Amino acid sequence: MPRFSVIIPVYNKEKQLSNTIESVIKQRFEDFELIVVNDGATDTSEAIIKSFHRSKNTLH
Repeated sequence: MPRFSVIIPVYNKEKQLSNTIESVIKQRFEDFELIVVNDGATDTSEAIIKSFHRSKNTLH
């Protein structure tokens, strides 16, 4: 079980989303889970989230 959770709610934040996720992933502390919640975004936020899961295999 991770020591803590980072939760990122997303609603049409495609411009900031990649930087936000990268910032969390690059932290030195590694005992965490990252939860990204798509709250019905109508922009490309979902595709960005999925690209991290596919290409970096860091999001589940």
